Parts: sequence; C-alpha cells; structure tokens
Amino acid sequence: MTEVYTTSSQSKYTYKLNEPENQMFVFEIVLKKFNQKNKIIRKIKKNKKGNIISANDNILFDEVKELTLTAIDVNNPTQEIVININLDHEKKYCTFINENIYVEIFTNSNFLECNYNFIN
Repeated sequence: MTEVYTTSSQSKYTYKLNEPENQMFVFEIVLKKFNQKNKIIRKIKKNKKGNIISANDNILFDEVKELTLTAIDVNNPTQEIVININLDHEKKYCTFINENIYVEIFTNSNFLECNYNFIN
C-alpha cells in the first residue's frame, strides 16, 4: 500500500491511497446449441480485457447457434451488460461493440474462442 501525505488549509494531516481500484468482472455465458441444449459458463476475471472462452473449454464452434453474455463489474454491480450474438458460421468470426464492451468470437481449430475488452 502506498500512501501520499499532503497538506492543505483544512487539515494538517490528510492522505490519499495511490492504489487503483480492484477490478473484478463476473461473466455468465449461455451457449444456445443447434440441438436445443444450452450450456452455461460462469467465470470471474480480474482484467479489463482477456479471454473468456478458450479452446481448452472444448466447445465446438459449429455446435453453437447463439451466445448470450452477461457481464457485471463488481465495483459497479448495478450496471449489468447483457448482449446477444448470433454466430455467423460462414465467416467463422463475429464481433460485438457498444459503448461498454468489445467482444470477438471466432473459431480456433474448430473450437469456440471468445475475447472481451471493456472500453471504459
């Protein structure tokens, strides 16, 4: 913990913490498959950008029809981000962007991968 001591006219002893706010994001991903079965993935990430779904999760890209992603910033839990993405199986690559988040979904050796990046 780093502390910076400052003096002001109001008080002789004041200080502020020079540490960034802890970032933690909770994700829930609902994968809607062509066989009408859903798969739910929940993950907690400590970075504003990264990988949510990797090839190690063993999800075949061609089996997933649609994806619903819910993201919550633990420091601001009232602002929930919910997005729906229909996968384009001809292009093997989909992106979503709004004022809060950028999401890219693609295939890597026939497996689904998903990256995120919070814009704010």
